[in-house]
Amino acid sequence: MTFTDARSEALKGFGKAAQTYARGRPDITQIIAPYEGDAPRYYKGEWRRSFSGQLFSDLSDACFAYQHIGTPQQVILDRILSLSFIAA
Repeated sequence: MTFTDARSEALKGFGKAAQTYARGRPDITQIIAPYEGDAPRYYKGEWRRSFSGQLFSDLSDACFAYQHIGTPQQVILDRILSLSFIAA
């Protein structure tokens, strides 16, 4: 699959995701997951290995309130298109 094909497929899927997002059921992950391959992703937790060992204290998680402000294109589409495995 070429970049153009992958991007086209992602954009097709985005239309469906935007519709389900508007209904309160986002499934964007299902659309982008087939394209991520072995790209590093936060949810996979592989980044934690970089902080193991004697040089760092134990990791802890913190959550902060955050609101996305903007149109669906700015908030969703621009974010999806900025992912390295979609943009490449």
